[in-house]
Amino acid sequence: MPRAPSPLLQDAPASYCGHVLSPPWVVEGYERAARWLGVAPATYRDVSVAVSAPWLSGRSVQITYDGVRVNAWLVLKCDTNGIDANMQSLLDKGGHLFSRQRRLGAMSTPRNGTLPVARKGVSFAVVREPMEHFVSGYTESITARLDGVQQGDRRWPGSEELLRQLCANGTTSYACITDQMDRAGAFLRDYVQTRTNRVRLSFQTTHTNSQASFLCLQHPDGRRVVGTDYVIYLDELAYGWEQLGVEAGLRDWPPFESDLFIARKEGNKLYHGDGPHTHQHDWLSNNSRRRAMEAVLKEETNCRALCAVLLVDYVCFRFPLPWCCATSTVAQGEVRCPLKVGTFLTRAARPPTELTDPASAQGRLFDDG
Repeated sequence: MPRAPSPLLQDAPASYCGHVLSPPWVVEGYERAARWLGVAPATYRDVSVAVSAPWLSGRSVQITYDGVRVNAWLVLKCDTNGIDANMQSLLDKGGHLFSRQRRLGAMSTPRNGTLPVARKGVSFAVVREPMEHFVSGYTESITARLDGVQQGDRRWPGSEELLRQLCANGTTSYACITDQMDRAGAFLRDYVQTRTNRVRLSFQTTHTNSQASFLCLQHPDGRRVVGTDYVIYLDELAYGWEQLGVEAGLRDWPPFESDLFIARKEGNKLYHGDGPHTHQHDWLSNNSRRRAMEAVLKEETNCRALCAVLLVDYVCFRFPLPWCCATSTVAQGEVRCPLKVGTFLTRAARPPTELTDPASAQGRLFDDG
């Protein structure tokens, strides 16, 4: 019996980046992951919409500095607050025309707009190891949103009733499970079926989307921005930020301030101190939800299934494939990053992820098993 289309399709815009981000090998990854986990595979349409989810709430920060328009793609769970804060601080260091972009409308009005326009534009994105990114996103999604709704948190009006209706129908959704281990396993199964990106009941699961999916924006007039000029690794953020200034020819580019953040509830006021999640570390990060998902991913089949879905991040951003991907046969067909990815600003060069050498443990992901 064919699967019913995701409710997200009812609200999908007429144009989005799904067809860019879901080439055949990406869809095949979802299909094989579903087969390995014994669940029904997602349709191409559902996959293309799911990988476009960050586009629906995507965010970037732009500023003109030393005659260069600098665009920072804000990939959730990759220090977006700190990057946003450091970009905004450039207004006091010679920058102008600062703006935040969310969805297709500006989040804040550009400032110092009478100064000269930029002579060129560059973009950068900060990324992290894909499975670590997924686990971090899952932990925040569950802790900050789902558990909050179940406990009557008023920040998401209507969600408590939506959750009640969903679970009253006998659904097997992760949202209806309270045991931490069972819920983590159910979330993974829902994730490979694209069921976690349902509109109105997503519980912030966009935090778990592939990082590549944050690097595409299509405007209503058809203009599309795909990919990034520079990639910075989260564990080398200060170094990568410094190198960005060198590579882009930005004179007097200041160092990255790791203790600079934005207080969004106070009108995006900048402050020095602990990060916005520091005092909630045990609640948002180091908790039983994280440990449950980490335990689920220690099981080889689960790890391999997630690796298949997140393969686009390993390919695009040159991360070594995790241990579980070495148990399958070499990938078949052409596997290329669907995005334009430029220079990697890292201390040590990282070679492209090897997917075609049968003798390489990093090349074994897809098989018929």
